[in-house]
Amino acid sequence: MESKNQKNKQKSEITTIKVTLGTKKRLEHLRESEGESYDSIINKAVNILNICIKNPMLGNKILRDIGMAKKRANLIKNSSMLNSKKINQEYNQETREERKESE
Repeated sequence: MESKNQKNKQKSEITTIKVTLGTKKRLEHLRESEGESYDSIINKAVNILNICIKNPMLGNKILRDIGMAKKRANLIKNSSMLNSKKINQEYNQETREERKESE
């Protein structure tokens, strides 16, 4: 059984990895929030990849949902002049269109 100190040490162990600037930009593009760490982004990507390998249909659904959520967040972020009703209408229309395409 691990002691509390061992668990804390494992959590705080950090390493440095080298990535190209292109890879760094791609990771930044995957961020869901400003404060999200690269560690979190990489973990999510690996988890989704594992799901896609084990269950491609579920993996596809997860990726579609992430894509739709990012589009909605971008609509909200980039359209401060639009009211929320119009944003939701646009999002719902895009969602319906994407679901039709994927069927």
